[in-house]
Amino acid sequence: MRRRGNPGFFFFFLFLIFFGTGGFFPLLIILAVVLFAALGSIKASNQNESNRKTYNRHYTRTSSSDQQKISRINAFLKKWFQANHSIQVGADLELVKSGTNYANLSSLEVYKDHSYLCSMSEFQNRFPDSYRIMIDTLYERANLYGISSISPYLSSSFHFPQGYSDFLSLFDLYTDLADAYSSLVYPSISDQLVSRPMELIEPITPEILLSSQIWKNNSDRHDAYDQETLMRAAQTIIDTSISPASLQIHKRNDQYILNLSEKDQSIVQDVTVSAFLPFGSAYVSAGAIESTSITSDGMPRFPSSPEWYFYHDQPVPFTAFYQDASGNTIGHIPALLNGRKATLIARKDRFSFRMELIGADTTCRDSTVSLKGMQQLKSTDQITFLYDVYGQDGSFSGTYTCYSSITVANSLYLKNMTITQPICLCICLKDSRDITYSSQILSYPVETSR
Repeated sequence: MRRRGNPGFFFFFLFLIFFGTGGFFPLLIILAVVLFAALGSIKASNQNESNRKTYNRHYTRTSSSDQQKISRINAFLKKWFQANHSIQVGADLELVKSGTNYANLSSLEVYKDHSYLCSMSEFQNRFPDSYRIMIDTLYERANLYGISSISPYLSSSFHFPQGYSDFLSLFDLYTDLADAYSSLVYPSISDQLVSRPMELIEPITPEILLSSQIWKNNSDRHDAYDQETLMRAAQTIIDTSISPASLQIHKRNDQYILNLSEKDQSIVQDVTVSAFLPFGSAYVSAGAIESTSITSDGMPRFPSSPEWYFYHDQPVPFTAFYQDASGNTIGHIPALLNGRKATLIARKDRFSFRMELIGADTTCRDSTVSLKGMQQLKSTDQITFLYDVYGQDGSFSGTYTCYSSITVANSLYLKNMTITQPICLCICLKDSRDITYSSQILSYPVETSR
């Protein structure tokens, strides 16, 4: 144990010097030493303060120089969150957007092991070193995304000529071109439901893309690029996107399929089916499930008799999220649980295809599913499903409750039922860049003349 000093010894020492030597001179020497030490301490303190100010000025300059990096990350994340709700930034960390659209880094929330940790701003303050690593990781992802999104077929070990590498790194240019191409070629769900059915259009050329009004709305940002650069970029976007023809419905042997080209088959990474139910003069989204309807030659197929999951005779807005270690599908269902917004978690068995409610998470937002901290449902719990609603004009109206509350009671299993009422289905294809394309919508009952 550390011994504490005895303050009385100092006074005894002064007393001994003063009376033992017979004068004030030794005492003055001691006082001078003490004063010199005090002045040295003050000087050292001032030096430390000066060092801190110098460090702060250096840090400010460094932060200012990072603005270009942050700007590139923002451009990347804006595109990423158009098709995704979260992004993985480590073995156990992910960033989740807190609103409908991505705004900036500060608008993100940090999750650890699928559980909410803190806001991005709080993470920066609490874990500055980890924050810097995270920013560097995102910056690398932004650079790689700019290259891989341009040409997903190229090997990462391929060495580009310097001029072409610089060309590929123009992320903002490609992002705006891709947005213009998507808006020009692929009508949204809102357009298809009501106002603008998908029609087979002539192939888009770089000239058509660069002369479109959608591109012209953003072209002022890219005045620095010559026409040759713009044409090459436009052609690359066209070559590496799923073609509109692959999203058209074709009838083959009494089956309705998507006839994917060989190139588009190599791009597609995931296939899901989304359902929309008429609700008065509007439509409600019933979610999306993974598609198991694939023809023998690998073409996505619409079901001959549409089926969906119901709970107490209400359509369940289930969206598949991931597969667990056993191959079962884990998904989320937006709902109110006893009047509080929650994410219901459901599991679909890989063999029996039975779906069961396994719990609820009242902490997650924007479709993030967490099995940690999940609370069990009780027989007295009240559930009210939340649906995305599209208005009569096809515009997205918001997320609302459309049916009455349900008491959980004893059964947690959902029923897979054939839908006899009118319903609209579309097949969604996710490509190697994590961009989702919606096919032409098929309305049931299908017209025999189709």
